Amino acid sequence: DPIRLVEEIATLDVLSNGRVDFGLGRGYQEYEYAGYGKTSEAATRARVEEQIQLIKLAFTEVDFTFDGEFFKVLEPITVFPRTIQKPNPPLWIAAITPESMKYTAREGIRCMFPTRGEPEEVRLKINYLASWCAHYGRDFSQQEPAVSRFIFCSNSEGENERVIEEISGRIGYLVRLVWVRAR
Repeated sequence: DPIRLVEEIATLDVLSNGRVDFGLGRGYQEYEYAGYGKTSEAATRARVEEQIQLIKLAFTEVDFTFDGEFFKVLEPITVFPRTIQKPNPPLWIAAITPESMKYTAREGIRCMFPTRGEPEEVRLKINYLASWCAHYGRDFSQQEPAVSRFIFCSNSEGENERVIEEISGRIGYLVRLVWVRAR
């Protein structure tokens, strides 16, 4: 429920005195799409983009209504509490596809690149994002792109290998082990 989400984020923003960011992701695997009752990327893209439109409206408008394909607010509503950060707390989107990166540039949403990719691949994605920001007249420095990485620390090489073996099947792509011994 996007309205409930905005209320919760606004409450966190007030409680933290304007120090909350929040992020969304559509998912990229079929089991994640199934959570929305959808089976394709296109179906989830349309739903999430409409959800973000409603979220942005709920953060900024008073007595608004919304009539979308997936979400409807038929009676005027104002979300309380109002946020400390204006127009709203920073919104992040996990972006794997070029379409998602282009969307974040167009909408002025911060972009987070998931764990996949070598540094050169990440650099290419950042350059791609920067070019779309320029295309849409957005200040790339406001984007603050981020890269998420899984990090695990332990005291033993054996523990590292056990955990890598356990999680590599769950996350579905190559996990590299870098063992650094403390001196």
